[in-house]
Amino acid sequence: EGHFQKILDNEVQALKNACLEVYGNRPLPKITFVIIKKSHNTRFFAPNGQHITNMAAGTVIDTTIVHPRQFDFYLNSHAGALGTNVCSYYHVLYNEIEFTSDELQQLTFWLCHTDVRCTKAVKCPAAARYAHTVAYHARYFEKEPYQTASSHHSNRDTTQDEDDLTLEDIKSNLIMVNKNVKNMMWFT
Repeated sequence: EGHFQKILDNEVQALKNACLEVYGNRPLPKITFVIIKKSHNTRFFAPNGQHITNMAAGTVIDTTIVHPRQFDFYLNSHAGALGTNVCSYYHVLYNEIEFTSDELQQLTFWLCHTDVRCTKAVKCPAAARYAHTVAYHARYFEKEPYQTASSHHSNRDTTQDEDDLTLEDIKSNLIMVNKNVKNMMWFT
């Protein structure tokens, strides 16, 4: 949560720059940038007579315990199979589209039903899980792992702070994905 300004300055700006590069002189798409926190210590329960149960899928908590002046909410998008559900926490950092809270919460819930691996709703929108999976697997596409100040790799004499990496640095160190799978969802 302390990195929100850095994300706004770097990630959102990089996304805008990419849109400028792709769209050129055409009208640019509007951007809404949302952070999803899947792991946290907040749990919610629904009282059901004398029993306490998980909340129903689709339940949104957007009052009382959330920030009073920021656009954030908890969404329990999936039915609990076993144990206690952990809702995902969504924090909207940038909202050019000007979604209302109800519109974004509904869209988010719908996007939790689009995962190709599951016929039921999942914990967070499929696109977020796919991005996480691609980032996880990306390390296998590096020619040589990046060395940061906190790690040491004997094949490199110098260290490079991750914040100083440019897109060209990253591209030059990647192994290209085979053309036969390049346009497939191999990461699902």
